[in-house]
Amino acid sequence: MDLRSEYPFWLLDKGIIHSYPSLQNDIRTDVVIMGAGISGALAAWHLCNAGFKTVVVDKRHVGMGSTAASTALLQYEIDVPLRELIAKRGEKDAVRSYLLCLKAIDDLENICGKWPEAGFTRRPSLQYASYKKDVAALKQEYILRKQYGIDLQWLDKNAINDKFGFEKDAALLSRNAAEVKAYSLTHALLHRCRQLGVEVYDHTAIRHFEENRAGVNLVTEEGKKIKARKLIIACGYESAQYIPQKVQTLHSTYAIVSEAGNTNHLWHRNALIWETARPYLYLRTTGDNRMLVGGRR
Repeated sequence: MDLRSEYPFWLLDKGIIHSYPSLQNDIRTDVVIMGAGISGALAAWHLCNAGFKTVVVDKRHVGMGSTAASTALLQYEIDVPLRELIAKRGEKDAVRSYLLCLKAIDDLENICGKWPEAGFTRRPSLQYASYKKDVAALKQEYILRKQYGIDLQWLDKNAINDKFGFEKDAALLSRNAAEVKAYSLTHALLHRCRQLGVEVYDHTAIRHFEENRAGVNLVTEEGKKIKARKLIIACGYESAQYIPQKVQTLHSTYAIVSEAGNTNHLWHRNALIWETARPYLYLRTTGDNRMLVGGRR
C-alpha cells in the first residue's frame, strides 16, 4: 500500500531521529505490537509503564508510514457529529465517546510534557458551515454539546469575518483542541521505551501469525519467530487486511504545506480549521509559520 509520497513534511523537517535494528533472533514477550507509528508508540509507552514485557516491530523505519505524513490535529470531535452518534449508538455511549476524546487531549498533553520536541500546543478549533444548508444542523450540534458541558462558542457571519477574515454563515469555536508533531513524539516515546526495556525492531515485516491457546506466534519474512501472549495491531490503514469483515473504503487523501511565512499570527490564535462538508478540508499552522492543509481528493 502506498501510504504517502516520498517527501512528507515532518520527515524533511526532522529526518531520521533515532535508528533501530531489525530482528535477528527468535524472541518471547508478553505483548508484541505490529506498527511503530504514533499509535504503536503510545501503546508501548502505556504497556511498559504498566510492567509488561513489550516488543514493537515495523516493516519500515520507525514512524515512516502515515505518521510521517500526518497533519497531527488533535480534536475531540470524531468524524460523526454527536447528534448522529446518539442516533447510532444511544445517548450514553455517544456522549461518553466525546468526553473520552476530550480527556485524551489532556492525557496526551501530560505525556508530551516530558518532551518539548513533540511540539504539543493548545489551540482552539473552528468548524464552519460549508453551505447554508448546514447551519441548522450545526446549531443543533452546538446546543447538544453545550448541554453536556462541552465548552464552545457559536459564531455568526460577522464574528467569523472579524476573527478569521473569511465569510461563512456560521461556525463552532471550540476551546479544547491542540496540535502536535506526531513523528517527533513517536521517536521520543520509543527511544524512552527502549531505555525502559522495550525491544524495538524496524525493517522487520511479519509474514504471518497464528493464534493458539498460549497466545500468538508470529513469523517474520526472514523466518524469525516471536511468541507472545497478546498481539496489538497498530498498522493504521493497513490493519484492514487482518480484519475478516470489510470495515472501510480507502480513498486518496492529501496533505500539503506552504513555505514559511514572516508572521506567527496567521489568523485567530492560529486555530485549527475544518468544515462540515464530507470529505472536509482541514488546516493548521506550524511552529515556523507554515500552513499545513489536508483533505481528500
